[in-house]
Amino acid sequence: MQKTPLETLGFKTSFVVYKSFRLNPAKAGNWRISIIAAVTNEVTTEATCKADGVRTYTAKVTFEGKEYTDTKTETLPATSHDTELVGAKDATCTEDGYTGNEVCKVCGVTVKQGEVIPALGHDYKDGKCSRCGAEEPTTPVEPGKPQQPEKPTTPATGDSSNMTALWVVLAVAGLGIIALVVLLVTKRKSKKD
Repeated sequence: MQKTPLETLGFKTSFVVYKSFRLNPAKAGNWRISIIAAVTNEVTTEATCKADGVRTYTAKVTFEGKEYTDTKTETLPATSHDTELVGAKDATCTEDGYTGNEVCKVCGVTVKQGEVIPALGHDYKDGKCSRCGAEEPTTPVEPGKPQQPEKPTTPATGDSSNMTALWVVLAVAGLGIIALVVLLVTKRKSKKD
């Protein structure tokens, strides 16, 4: 037997009524009476991004002047986050960009943190940047001066080009001192003997 929509929700949809007839006992018996119930429903707890909600169904029946009520609940699944991209910024030639944060429009939680997009740098072609149009920087050349500056002849601070020679001199001096000490110690021993 197929269930009615109310029975699917777990409501009783029919009642068995026992009734006797006094006039004709042979016709007395049980009667099955179907009663239509008025069913209402409302969301009693809204589903959120993280928590389930509840919908409550209420069935009301009036029989022989008496009202019967039954309620059933249904779980409404959590809606999950409804996100939008916030703070996204394209990278330019000179400034970093940002992929943007995924933020829930309902509860405001940042679901996914964005990432920095490194600056692109200029892409010069024919003297202009193909991305932003900036002109390629050039150093003006005065007449009579070479285009490339000459390299300085004095060593710069931190220049280690003469370090090898310094280490060789120190090693020879160290060996000379050791030889002198050994020579003096052996002469003193030979004088004592």
